[in-house]
Parts: sequence; structure tokens; C-alpha cells
Amino acid sequence: MKGVFILLVAVLFDVCVYAQNEKGQLVINLGIGYSPGFDGDITFLNSQIYPVGLSNSWDPDFNFQCSAIPNIGLTLDYGVFKRLSTGIATSYQNENVKWGFESNQLYFSDNVTRINTSARILFHLNKDNPDANMDFDHYIGIRPGFCYWRDIPSSNNQTINNGFDETTFLNHPNYFTFCFQVLYGMRLYLVNDLAFHFEVGIGQPFLIECGFTYRIQTRKED
Repeated sequence: MKGVFILLVAVLFDVCVYAQNEKGQLVINLGIGYSPGFDGDITFLNSQIYPVGLSNSWDPDFNFQCSAIPNIGLTLDYGVFKRLSTGIATSYQNENVKWGFESNQLYFSDNVTRINTSARILFHLNKDNPDANMDFDHYIGIRPGFCYWRDIPSSNNQTINNGFDETTFLNHPNYFTFCFQVLYGMRLYLVNDLAFHFEVGIGQPFLIECGFTYRIQTRKED
């Protein structure tokens, strides 16, 4: 359903408005995104509800306290053709999980980080028209890449695992996973080359993102 919604929105904008993109144009995006499951809810980690090593020692008094920062993203897009641009993207997100037993106030913590590094291929839904609105750009695209996951437990986590190994939420405290995203985005230029952007994506690293865009007119198309 989400994919159908994105396509409908893209078609609507393609019919009603004109988009802006230029060959040789460099666009820098800085945004903050929201990622469901990485928002203070520990169940996003392999659908686990307790740390690795505690699966056989679940206690009804076990308690979790989670806090997360929004997904922070940076992308660079370069106009290869008027309708096609490619680029690179990176994003960072962190979640801190505090867990333990309420009865004796014995708490431990894990600091979980996800860093995404990806390529971007965007198709701009513009029309070749001299009356086009040069202050608006909208596009669909894909974002293939990798996510680096890291879980740093507090030093006292070792005590509940007999001192032999640190108990963490991730089965592997440091590992890479392949990530893929399909996205739809739009940019509205407010002052000269400064714009506000909004993107909706299916897949990692975010569901929605908004922020600011700055374009550098390195070479205009003839």
C-alpha cells in the first residue's frame, strides 16, 4: 500500500507541476528522519525482547528503558542528465537501552549504533517546458547500500554472563548488513539555491526525512 501511495503522489505531481534539475548540478541535502523500530523500542533488534545470554533467565520483573535520537542523514546528488542524478548518502542513528531488574535496581546499558552508507540513483519527474517552475523538484529513486551495526555494552554487563562474555542485544556486536530503499522526494527552493526537502522511503534507513537542501550550479545544461 505504501508503494502504491508513493507512486500515486509522484504521478499527481508529474501532471500538476514542473520539476527542476540540471545536468552538472550538485545538490547537498542535510536532514533528520524517523525510522520505526529504531525509536526507543528494543524489538527492532532481530525481534528479540531480551539481551543475548538472558533467553533462559527471563524474569517478570525485568525492565527496559530506551531512548533514541532521530536518524541524521547527509546526501550528495550530482545531475548526470536533466532527469537523472546519482549520488552518495550516509546516515547515523543511535539508541541507548537501559535494562535490569526493578526489585534490586540492578541496571546495565547497551549503546546501539547504526551507520548507513549508500548510493543514490534518482529519476527527476520534470518536464521540458520553458514555463517550468524552477523552484520545485520531485523525484523517485533507489538507495542500495550497507548498514554497520555496533553494540557497546557497559562493562558491568559481563557480570551477568559469568564474566566470560559481554551480554549484548546484537548476536554480533559489530557487523554489516545489506540495505535497500525505494524513495520519493521533493524539494522546494525558498531563497535562491536553498530549499526545504521531504522524502518518504520504504526500507532502511528511514521512513520519512525532512531537512534543508543547497544546490551548486556547477554547470548548466545548454
